[in-house]
Amino acid sequence: MVRYSPTRKLILAALSDNKLSLRDIVKATKLTGSAINNALLLC
Repeated sequence: MVRYSPTRKLILAALSDNKLSLRDIVKATKLTGSAINNALLLC
């Protein structure tokens, strides 16, 4: 079973909502774009 980190859940929720762009997520989470991409790739 896959365990999602809270950050990953937040990112996925924000992306699925389609109201936040990746840039907004970067601002909200204080993460770099590459860190967010890595979080999305990790399963």
